Amino acid sequence: MSPKDLSALSTCDTRCARAFLGSEDDCAYVPYELNVLDDLGELQQDLKLRLEAEQREHAVDLQLFAHLKEETAVGRLIATFSSKTDPGAVEGQFLASVAPTTPSIRT
Repeated sequence: MSPKDLSALSTCDTRCARAFLGSEDDCAYVPYELNVLDDLGELQQDLKLRLEAEQREHAVDLQLFAHLKEETAVGRLIATFSSKTDPGAVEGQFLASVAPTTPSIRT
């Protein structure tokens, strides 16, 4: 056989790769190491579904707080909330605004 004839031959060690037959003239070999990519894709899809389910489970119905948006100290405070609101600052601001006007009794 000449080297030209040998170029038409190919081999696959099935212990190192999986063979996929697409059509009569199409054969692809995938090394087993590339299974990691398939596994990673499946894992990402699983994580996405689990996170979406957890997000739905912990979703808050904001209509429950609609009555607080009136002209009250709480309503004015709620109107200032955003995703960047610092909970610690809110506590301090709110507690300062509703501090009792009468002195507390110490024991």
